[in-house]
Amino acid sequence: MAIKEGKYKLEEVSCNLCGSNKRKVLFKNDRYGINQDTVICMECGLVYSSPRLTTDSTIKFYSSDEYRHIYEGESTEKIFFNRYRNAINYKYDTSNSQQYKELIFVDFLNKSGITFNSVCEVGAGGGTNLIPFKRMGKEVMGIDYSEKLVSLGNKEGINMMQGSIADMDKPYDLVNLIHVLEHFLDPVGQIKQLSKNVNRYLFIEVPGIINKFPSLQNAHLYYFSINTLFSCIYRAGFKAIDYKVIDSNNYIMALFKKSSNSVYYYNFPDEICHALGIVRKFKGKNFIKNIIRGLPFGDKLFNNIKSFFKKSKARNS
Repeated sequence: MAIKEGKYKLEEVSCNLCGSNKRKVLFKNDRYGINQDTVICMECGLVYSSPRLTTDSTIKFYSSDEYRHIYEGESTEKIFFNRYRNAINYKYDTSNSQQYKELIFVDFLNKSGITFNSVCEVGAGGGTNLIPFKRMGKEVMGIDYSEKLVSLGNKEGINMMQGSIADMDKPYDLVNLIHVLEHFLDPVGQIKQLSKNVNRYLFIEVPGIINKFPSLQNAHLYYFSINTLFSCIYRAGFKAIDYKVIDSNNYIMALFKKSSNSVYYYNFPDEICHALGIVRKFKGKNFIKNIIRGLPFGDKLFNNIKSFFKKSKARNS
């Protein structure tokens, strides 16, 4: 609606990795029914959105908190304080769990063995992800577009500033992008810009295309596999030192360090075939789901089937 009213403007874009305009449309809408073309580059296999919001519209979208109103539903304050409480009660987990949970990235970073004294998170929301590091005695800083969330974080004693990468005040030993890279307009260019503020390490967590397709959101401009993620970050002057895929949701956690000689190669045709195979599987499941839900008592039947497979998977894990 806001797009039709002219509040937000769209633009067509080329592939961020190879510059090609040769692409195939995979989906026409996101999970909320918002009109959004998700495409795959038929040269390198990067999955991205085009058309998408312009730079000015993107800043307006995130600064206004409309993003959180659309996707999180609850009040900003309630979400912030729930996450704040969870972060305050965080305890280091050594179980190497494959089930996703809030702050699992802290366990990943602890197990990596890296040393750092300062941490900055870009797109930090209210800064709740920084609380475990603050409790470890690290210097922390969070950056976010949202004036409201920055204010909430500062009130709870979390160092926060409103802005973007361009507003970072100094370099940090560790810079975190947690479910942020998929929102960047220019991942390669923006990571290059960010590199001057990274002393040692860059940590990234994104929803991944591994064996299923992640949630479609119009705010997600990119959908990364391991190959396309690594190719993006390597091109920006970093090299991977550790990574992990969470089985329960295909989220990718990856740790990179700065490198003056970083090149990442992968098989483009295999990447494209793999992504298209996952899309076919995704659409097939949705087709069957819609048939089942169209039957009498279909929702109940679908939920029973879903529960059965979930329990079977738990027994076999």
